Amino acid sequence: MKKVYYYIACICLCFAIQSCEDFLTEYPEDKITIDTFFKTDSDFESAANGMYASMTGYPSEFFPMIDGITPFAGQTTSARCGVFSPYNGAYPMVTTSLDFTRKCWENMYKGIAHANNIISSNPVKPENVSENIFNRTLGEAYFIRGYAYFTLTTLFGDVPFIIEPQVSIDQVLVPRTPKADIVPQIIKDFEEAKKLLPSVKEYRGTSNLGRASKGAAQAFLGKLYVYEKRWADAVKEFRELVDVTDPDYDLTPHYYDQFWPDGENGIESIYEIQYDPSRPNGSDSQNRFMDFVNPPAEANMNFSGGFGYLEPTEYYCDLFETVNGYKVTSTFQSRTEALPGPIFNYTYDCSDPAFNPDKPYEIRDPRLKYTVWYEDSPTLDEFKQKTGQDNVSYKSSYSKSSNHSVVKYIVGKLGGVGAYSPMNMIVMRYADVLLLYAEACIQENDLSKAISLIDRVRGRVNMPTVAQVEAIQDIELTNSKDNLMKYLYLERFRELGFEWGHMMLDMVRWDILNDEQKKYWVQGRDGWPEFTATSLQFTKDCYLFPIPEDERTKNPLLTQNPGY
Repeated sequence: MKKVYYYIACICLCFAIQSCEDFLTEYPEDKITIDTFFKTDSDFESAANGMYASMTGYPSEFFPMIDGITPFAGQTTSARCGVFSPYNGAYPMVTTSLDFTRKCWENMYKGIAHANNIISSNPVKPENVSENIFNRTLGEAYFIRGYAYFTLTTLFGDVPFIIEPQVSIDQVLVPRTPKADIVPQIIKDFEEAKKLLPSVKEYRGTSNLGRASKGAAQAFLGKLYVYEKRWADAVKEFRELVDVTDPDYDLTPHYYDQFWPDGENGIESIYEIQYDPSRPNGSDSQNRFMDFVNPPAEANMNFSGGFGYLEPTEYYCDLFETVNGYKVTSTFQSRTEALPGPIFNYTYDCSDPAFNPDKPYEIRDPRLKYTVWYEDSPTLDEFKQKTGQDNVSYKSSYSKSSNHSVVKYIVGKLGGVGAYSPMNMIVMRYADVLLLYAEACIQENDLSKAISLIDRVRGRVNMPTVAQVEAIQDIELTNSKDNLMKYLYLERFRELGFEWGHMMLDMVRWDILNDEQKKYWVQGRDGWPEFTATSLQFTKDCYLFPIPEDERTKNPLLTQNPGY
C-alpha cells in the first residue's frame, strides 16, 4: 500500500481537490474533469490514492507531539515546538500561527474535498467499473471524510461543514458549523464505510494492505461513540469487532515489534498513515517524527541526531508499575549540569521487596523500556539487533529536559536517509480498541467485562491482572466503578503514550488535563528556573486548538475559539 498510494496520475491530482484557488482557474474545455474521469477501475483507484496521499506528510508525523501538552513530557525550548511547553514562559501553549494546526486543518480539508468529489460524482456504478472497486473506493471516501471531520471537531470544535464539491466562492467561504450538527454526518459516513469496505483479511498479503477497511470504520465509529459518551452504542460497535469468532485483529505478540518497519500494517494495526520509502527525502511521503524526537548525535542512533522535541518526564515513568504490580514514586533531589543536557537526580520509593532504588527501571512493566529511553536501557540490545548498529548508547544527559527520550518509531538507519523516515504512523491499533471497549463497559457498569479487556492488554506484557493489582496495592478495583475508571486512565497512558496524541486527547475528554497540568507545573519543578508571571495560566479554553490565523484571514466568517 505504501507505493500504491503514490501511483497517481498527475491529471488526477489536478482535479481531485478543489481549493479556494482552484475554482477560480479556468481550464481548457478539453481538460479531463470529474464528470468525465470516473470510467475505469484504474480511475477509481487513482482517485482513492490521491485522497490518501493528500493527508500524509506534515503534520501527520507531528501529531504525537501534542502529548507534550501533558505532565508526561517536556520539550527543548525551540520556536517550533517550545509552544507546547511552559518553558517558553507563556500559555496558552498553542498559538494561532502554529504550523501544526495550520497544516492539520489544511490536510484534513484536502481529504474532505477528495472524498466529496468521489462521493458526489458516483451515484451509480459506471458500466466498465467492477463492483468491488466501485464499492471499495466509495467506502474509502466515506471513511476518510468521517475520519477527517472526527479529527477536526476533536481538535477545533465547531468547523466549516462541507459535504459537496466546492465550485463557487460561496461554498468555500462558510462559517463554522456546531460540532453537534456535524457528528450525525460522521456517524453516517462511518456506517456507509462499514457497508462498503472489505475486511482487512482481504488486503493482507497484497499491495492493498494499508487501505481503510471495514474494521477501521467500525473502530473509529466506536471511538466516536466513546467521545460522545454514547456508551451503549460504543459497546455494541466494539462487541461486533472484538467478540466474534475469528476476529480481524489481535495483539502483536511482542509489543515493541509494531514500531519497526517489518511490523507495519501488522495483525494489531487498524489504521496507519502510510509513507513511501521510494519517494525522495523532503517530500510529504516521508516521515520526520524520528527527526523530531530522536536523541542527539551522541547516541549514534540515526545519521545526525534529532531535535529531542518530546522528552518523557520522570512523572510519566512513575506510571509503570514493577513487574510484580507495585507502584513506584520518584522524588526530585537535585540537578547536575552536563552536556548536551542536565542530569536530574531522583530518589525512589516502592514497596516491592525486589525493587532496587539504585536501579529504578529494572523489574518494571516492559512497556516502559519500549516507550522511554533511559540510561543504559536494555532496549539498546534489541535496537542493535534490529538495526545492525553497534555503537549506539543512551545516557541521561542526552535529554535536554528530563533524562529521557522517546523509543517508539526510533529505528536508526533503517529509517531512510538523514532526517526522514518511511515509517508509518499508527493512528488506531487493537489495544486502543480493547481499552476503549473497556471504558464503555465501565460506564455501562459491566466491570467484569472491562477487567477482562484490561487484563488482555496487560497480559501481552505479562503484567499482573487487575484483581492481583487490587490485592498488591490494597485498592478496590473489581467492585469500584470510579477506581477502575482511574486505573483505566493509567493503562491507556502506559499502553499508548507518544503514538498519536492519545494521552492529551484522553485527558481533555476526561476533563482532567487542566487540573493535572496545574498540579504538575509548579514553581521549582525539577530544578527549572522560575516561570514568568504569564506562565502556568492553563485553562480549559486550551482544550480546543485555535482556528489557524491564515484560515481566518482567507475566510472572515471564521470565528476564533475562546482564549486565543
